[in-house]
Amino acid sequence: MKNILFFICFLLNFQLLSQAQEVNVKEVDHSIKLITKDYGNKHVLRWGFSSPEAWYSALKLGVQVEQVEIKKSGSVTKEIKRVMPMEEAPLEQLASEELEAQDMLVVVLQNIHRDWDNSLYDGPENILEKADNFRNRWSLVHFAADKNSKAADAAGLRLEVPISDRTKKYAYRVKVGGKYRSTSSSVLFPARKVSPLIFDIEVKESSLVLKWDRATHDHLYSGYFIERSTDGVNFLRLNDLPYVQMIEKEFQGTINKYTYQDAVETGKQYSYRLVGLDPFGDESIPSPVVKVDAIDKTPPMKPQMMHVRNKEHLTIGFEWTQENPEEVKEYYLEHMHGDGTNTIIKFADGTARTKTLKVNRKGIHSFRLIAVDESGNTAYSDMYNGNAVDVYPPSAPVGLKAECDTNGVVTIVWDEAIEDDVIGYYLFSADSNDRTFKSLNGRSHSSRIFLDTLSTKLLNEKKEYKVVAIDSDGKRSKFSEPVTAILPDLIPPSPAMISDYKVMRGYIQLSLRPSTSRDVVMHKLQRKTSQSEWTTILEKLDTGLMFRDSTVISNTKYKYRFYAIDDAGLESKIVKEINLRSKRSFENVEVEFIPTENTITMTWSANEDVDKIVWYKKNSEGKYTISRSKASDMSYIDKEVALGNTYSYKYQVIYNDGKKSPFFQGETVSL
Repeated sequence: MKNILFFICFLLNFQLLSQAQEVNVKEVDHSIKLITKDYGNKHVLRWGFSSPEAWYSALKLGVQVEQVEIKKSGSVTKEIKRVMPMEEAPLEQLASEELEAQDMLVVVLQNIHRDWDNSLYDGPENILEKADNFRNRWSLVHFAADKNSKAADAAGLRLEVPISDRTKKYAYRVKVGGKYRSTSSSVLFPARKVSPLIFDIEVKESSLVLKWDRATHDHLYSGYFIERSTDGVNFLRLNDLPYVQMIEKEFQGTINKYTYQDAVETGKQYSYRLVGLDPFGDESIPSPVVKVDAIDKTPPMKPQMMHVRNKEHLTIGFEWTQENPEEVKEYYLEHMHGDGTNTIIKFADGTARTKTLKVNRKGIHSFRLIAVDESGNTAYSDMYNGNAVDVYPPSAPVGLKAECDTNGVVTIVWDEAIEDDVIGYYLFSADSNDRTFKSLNGRSHSSRIFLDTLSTKLLNEKKEYKVVAIDSDGKRSKFSEPVTAILPDLIPPSPAMISDYKVMRGYIQLSLRPSTSRDVVMHKLQRKTSQSEWTTILEKLDTGLMFRDSTVISNTKYKYRFYAIDDAGLESKIVKEINLRSKRSFENVEVEFIPTENTITMTWSANEDVDKIVWYKKNSEGKYTISRSKASDMSYIDKEVALGNTYSYKYQVIYNDGKKSPFFQGETVSL
């Protein structure tokens, strides 16, 4: 009971604060707002009054509930019930029995039935205070009805209508006397289960702040239950009463998130979910679970720097002290030089009290030491400066490149020095046949680009270059690695050629004469037909005198060419393309011999190029007889045979162009 009284006081104060700022009210809305929900076997109606005056009338007159049956032929309206708030005694009895709904039932009891002297107008004294109390009763009763269905029933703001015929479609209206009424509200389909959604969880010192979106949830829920778990399985509800976050009207357009702050123990993991409560008193399915670690937000004590001094070449030494050293896991170092700032992660572990740092530029450097604890909280030391001394010459230049154009102009470039005190460079060159390097500039050259010239009168002239850096103290670096510049090769190699050829049966033999140029890296022999493009059949640096092309097809025209490629990718001229035709190759026609009592049958299959087959038959006396057959007949029957004799056959193929094949040996057949 103490909880609900405190809650009521909080709401009263909030309402008074809000209403004190509402001075100019142009028009009061006295309507009744009705919402419905389909549970399948029943329809549940929930309504509320837009003004305290309309609500007060309903307390005396009751709310008339009308059901409208919607038909194709028209609508039928009937009053199904007059709903009144529960009487004081039954309501008080109900509040004592329904412990889970007790808080909200007490709010309804208190604001409908008790202490109306502080709220009703009975004279000009304290009129503003009583008006405020009157509005508070109206808002608190509606608040309780939103949070609990039993409270809504007790307040006369809810009705359940049983539905026996699901084929019928209904709409509903509620009204108070003839003065206040709602618009029709159709019930179309059963309510579907939805869940709220946690938008974010903000980690704070010893607490976690849950956030969820107002716009997404306000039309669905009137309150929330927040549930927490430490094992991700068993959830504990953190609030007995539905959670409602009050927002003053003047801030409602700017605050778009609901928040809930939960005190937690540092170092533990927690799981949270939301359960929404709608105006009908129904709880939603729980929201998806969100896990978060409660981490320590208290930074360690800041380290105290004692010394920052140069130790050796471009090296800074640090010494520091640390209060409460057990809180520190490791140290970072913030390093500033010129306009640049860099943070060195894991500069030293938590037990270290001295450390050195190698820098790449001399001069004044600024530092801050950063203490970091296990949770990532940081504490910065004061700023300290240290002078890095350069005692060594600069490093040798790197990244040398030398490119020569067709006019012989050589452009030499190299990378920027890693030392910031390099003020210039000296360049040296040597001819390809003379390894003595000579200086190209008498004075220091400040740029990292240099131009030189090669003679275009010489073929493939080369030159090597080296660079030396000099710093502001006059110290010189070692020589860079040499780089070579070569005059571009613009002259193609001397021609390669096919000097002779032979066309043989089954292959074509070519005599090849390679290029005489020394910079040749490849020779190519290519072939094509009238139906194909050029195809490389030989790719070789050194070629022999002869090349045999054994992949030719019988009686086919071929074209050959032979050329050279040098190391610059230039191709020699093609002196001549050779046109040749391969010789015909004679293929044996496979023949099958089938003997009978008085005949011998020969069958075969031949391609379209075959015209005739000439048969030569030798009998046992050694005499040959000749007979011919068309190739298209596919068979020949020799009837001039007799039993007891042996016959030997051979045959010759005659092609359509008159060419004759060599003799093919057939079979010896005995009858």
